[in-house]
Amino acid sequence: MQRSLAYLCFAVILLSAVPLWASNEKSDDRCARIIAQSDLDESPFLRSYVAGKLQIVYENEHWFAALDAFPSKPGHTLIIPRRRFSSYFEIKPDEWSALDDMFKHVPQAIGGVDLKSAYETILREPPNQIAAGFLSAALKSKHLDEPTEDYTIAINEGTHAGRTVDHLHIHLVPRRAGDVEDPVGGFRAMFPGDGNYLKTNPTLTALEAANRYYNTDSLGLQYFHSIRRVRGVMKELYLMLEGTTPDSIWLDIGFGPGIELQEVVRIGQYIDGLDISGPMKILLEKVLDKEFGLDWRKRAQLYPYSMQEFPLRENFYDRIWAMATFLHLDRHEIAPMINKYGRGLKKGGRMFLNFKVGEQRELVIDSAGRPFNNFTEESFREEILPHIEGLKLKAMWIPDAEDALGRGDVRWLQIIFERE
Repeated sequence: MQRSLAYLCFAVILLSAVPLWASNEKSDDRCARIIAQSDLDESPFLRSYVAGKLQIVYENEHWFAALDAFPSKPGHTLIIPRRRFSSYFEIKPDEWSALDDMFKHVPQAIGGVDLKSAYETILREPPNQIAAGFLSAALKSKHLDEPTEDYTIAINEGTHAGRTVDHLHIHLVPRRAGDVEDPVGGFRAMFPGDGNYLKTNPTLTALEAANRYYNTDSLGLQYFHSIRRVRGVMKELYLMLEGTTPDSIWLDIGFGPGIELQEVVRIGQYIDGLDISGPMKILLEKVLDKEFGLDWRKRAQLYPYSMQEFPLRENFYDRIWAMATFLHLDRHEIAPMINKYGRGLKKGGRMFLNFKVGEQRELVIDSAGRPFNNFTEESFREEILPHIEGLKLKAMWIPDAEDALGRGDVRWLQIIFERE
């Protein structure tokens, strides 16, 4: 037998293109197709497939469909080719016809799956704690057993489009009424300001201003490297580490250059990170790959979302780190957004956030085009605190030292909230 091929037999594979729930074959008669060893080495999907760790809902000669272990909505399924390749544009003619078969049968197959049982099975040995959170949220969803004929079909074609696994996979996500606040525009909601294109907004919002700056490749690159050159880990992170355990889960809102996110990974805890900047996400992934190899992906996930769009899981996080993040919101959004992310904390969980100290009581766009809100301790207590729900103010202070970038004329109002 040549080393370049792996001949594999295991219980979950079918010889014919039928959903698992419709099969009468005995497990001993199910034999895997030939998979190149090089493909197996390079694809976590294929390794999980041959190990029998995936919840397969349907398959044929060239493709298999498996429940996503990080379901964005109940029934979220990945359609994956048996041959490892990265791009949708590399699909071969015989794979095209087999893919047509998948799209004809997978929706029905999903409808026949006992999602509760399937997710509970994955939860017995989840890929990581982040996956466990997604699975738990899906199990609690009111849409878990709700049938549907509506779907979002998505492919992240390339790293700039958000692909994190270098093996083509097509997302098939069942959609139900009420699963998001405003579904109009569909995929456009991934792009800040482009979501519901039926609405009009002639003014430039803080979100749009931040998006223009941090998603400009040259500016994002410059910001990422300049910050990493001049500062280390913020000492407030170690203050937030008090009371955590190796199983603690963090959320880094606006991870930017990723210095604190990288430190949490280094310490060995779990962390989700979200940032509006696609360029900085790509740069941070390269930094993490260089230090940790691919192991960091077992403990961390990076998401290309704005604060407004991130699908927050409530009562999930032990710590939220939001350094220099809420200050980029429109002023009227600050208290509601603090409340939103406060609901993501477990009871007793803590959130760190900060603002530049200043007397201005309106959004300021700096010369580089970035939006900022400034507060004094008094103005924060007056404008924001009365509108905070479910959180108690744990601490608020202004450090005496110059800021972490060495700017003697910049002071920061540091704030810690605790979930009641």
